[in-house]
Amino acid sequence: MRKSLIILLCILLGLLAVGCNSKGSDTPQTTAIPTTEPTTIPDTTQAPTTPPGTIPAGTTLAGVQLDGMTAEEALDAVKAAMESYAIRVYALDSYVDIPAASLSVTLNEEQLFTYLSALTNGEALPEVPLAQCNTSAVKKLLEEGLNRSPKNPVVKYSSDKKQFVVSDAVRGVKIDATGANTALENPVSMLQSTATVQVSATYTYPQFTPEEPGIVAAAQEANKYLTPEITLKFMRATVKLSPAELSKFVKIGEDYAVSVDEEAISEYVRNATSKYSGKRMKGQFVTTYGTTLSGSRYEVDYYGSDLDSAALKAELIDRVTNLRSGTYAAVYDEEADPLPFGGNYVEINLTSQCLWVYRDGVAVTQTDIVSGSVAAFCHTDPGVFKIFGKVRKCYLTGPTWSSYVEYWVPFNGGEGIHDASWREDDEFGGETYLYGGSHGCVNIPPANMPAIYDNVSVGTAVIVYGGCYSISPLQQVITGTDSYSCTTADDPFKLDVTIKYDYGDPLVYTSSNTDVVTVDENGNVTIVGAGDAEITVLSPKCDLLLESSFIVTIHVEDAEDVTEPETTVPETTVPETTVPETTVPETTVPETTVPETTVPETTVPETTVPETTVPETTVPETTVPET
Repeated sequence: MRKSLIILLCILLGLLAVGCNSKGSDTPQTTAIPTTEPTTIPDTTQAPTTPPGTIPAGTTLAGVQLDGMTAEEALDAVKAAMESYAIRVYALDSYVDIPAASLSVTLNEEQLFTYLSALTNGEALPEVPLAQCNTSAVKKLLEEGLNRSPKNPVVKYSSDKKQFVVSDAVRGVKIDATGANTALENPVSMLQSTATVQVSATYTYPQFTPEEPGIVAAAQEANKYLTPEITLKFMRATVKLSPAELSKFVKIGEDYAVSVDEEAISEYVRNATSKYSGKRMKGQFVTTYGTTLSGSRYEVDYYGSDLDSAALKAELIDRVTNLRSGTYAAVYDEEADPLPFGGNYVEINLTSQCLWVYRDGVAVTQTDIVSGSVAAFCHTDPGVFKIFGKVRKCYLTGPTWSSYVEYWVPFNGGEGIHDASWREDDEFGGETYLYGGSHGCVNIPPANMPAIYDNVSVGTAVIVYGGCYSISPLQQVITGTDSYSCTTADDPFKLDVTIKYDYGDPLVYTSSNTDVVTVDENGNVTIVGAGDAEITVLSPKCDLLLESSFIVTIHVEDAEDVTEPETTVPETTVPETTVPETTVPETTVPETTVPETTVPETTVPETTVPETTVPETTVPETTVPET
C-alpha cells in the first residue's frame, strides 16, 4: 500500500511539471528551424522556365535577351550584338548611353563560351571578364553628356495662353566624374546593359530670374505685335493671320531686345507664293542638267511667282511693325514663268551622286552624296517625296547598327538625308554607292549638312531620280601560297591566303584528307599524318560577291623517314669539301722547303705519297685535324 502511494505521488508530480512547462515558461524555445526548409522554398519558386541545357530566363548580356538559347546560340547572338551594344550609365538624375566603340570593347570568346556553358549547366559561374575594354574615355563622355549650362529665362509664345510668356530659369550643373573610368571597367567587361557611377556635381545659376523687370517688359513688348488683325486676300483664298502666325514674325534677342523678324516674314511669303499662286499647272520635272524626267511619278506641280512676293513682303512688314490692322489684296504678275514647286525643293541625282537645294528657283547649296547600296539591295527609292521632319543630334538605329548624326531630315519612311562622319571625303560622289553605299539614306559630308538643314522645311519637296537599281556581284579573287611541304613533326600553321574584297561571308576551309591534315574555320592547319591532301578555300556566293575558290596542296612526309637522308647529306658533301683540301698540301710544299736543314725530311712524304693516294677518303681526314 505504501509503495502504491509513493508511485501515485510520483505520477502526480510528473504531470504537474509537464503542465507548468506547457503553459508559459520564460525560457526561450531553442528548437532549431530545419535548415532544409528555407532552401527548398526558393528552389520551388525558381523552377526553370526554359528547357534543360539552355540559358535560364532573365539572362541578358550586351543588351541581348538570351533566354532559352544554347551556349553556342547565345555566343553567336552576343557577337552579333556587339556593333550596337551600348551601356547606359546612370549618374545623378540622368544617364548617358556610351557605345561599345567608344570603349574599344572586344569579346573574350573562350571565356564567354565557358561562362555561357556554366549557365546552361547550372554550374557556378566563373569569375572571368567576358570582354576587354578601354574605359579611359568614360570620364570625358560622362562630363560632356551630363554637364548643363545655366539658362536664363526665355520669352516665348504659349499656344495655350495665346501670348508671349516668360519661361523659368534653368540652373546648370558641372560634373566631376573622376573615378568613373575605373568604376565602369567591371560592368563593361561583364557586358552589362546598365551601370551606376558616383559623380560630384557643382550647380551654377543663370544671370537672370523670370521676375527681372527687363524680361517682363520684353514679353509685354512682344505681345503688342499680336494685336493687329491682318487679313490677306489671295486669288483663291482669304487668310486671317492668327496670333500664333503673327508670333513667328517677332524676334527676341539674347539681350531681350524685341524686333520684327523680316526673314520669318520672307519665309511666310515663299510658302504663300507656293500655295496661293494663280498660275498653276502640271508638268514633267526638268533636272538641273536639263533632262526632262518621264513617267507619272515625275509629273509635278509647276507654279510661278505670279504672286507679287516683294509687294506682299513689304505690306506685311509695314502692318506688323506699325501694328496696323486691315485687309490686303495680293497683287499678281501674269508674266511670270512657273517653277516646279514654286522653286523650292531638293533634287537628288543618284547617277551623278549629287544633291541640290533650291530656294526661289536658285540652287543655294550643292554637294556630293553616297546613296543606298545597290549590291546589298538597299538602293535609295526614286520618286517625289516631302520632308516630314527635322531633328538635331540623334542616333539612327537598325538591326545591326546605331549611328550618331548631327542632322536628320527624313523624307521617305526610314530614308532621309543626314551627315555621315564615318566616311572619308573621297567616298562621296562617284560609284561608292554601288557596293559600299548606305542602308538607304542619303549620306552627306558633315561640312555640307548645315546648309541643307537650314534651307529646307517640313513639307519641302524631294525629287529622287536616276541611279542603278541592280548590279552583278563582283568576282572575288583569292590569292596566296598554293603548296606546302611538311613533316609530321611540324607545328600547326596558318594558310597564307588573301582576298581582294573584304566583305561578304567568311571564307570556308575544307580538307580532302583529314588523315593527313585538318583545317579550322580560320585557316589554321594541323598535321595529322603522312600523305597528300588538298585544302579548298571557298568564298561563298552572296549578294555582293560571286563564289570563288582556291586550292592549296599539302605534302606531308613522316618525320622519321626524313631524318635519315638528312644525316647523310653532310657525308656526301665531305668528298666535295676535300677537293680543295687536296690542294692544301700543294700550297704547303714551299712551307716544307722553308727550313733548308729539313731537306731529308721532305723525302719522307715522297715515299708516302702512294700511301695517301690509296685511301682517298682517309687522307683528308688525317690532314683536317692537323690544320
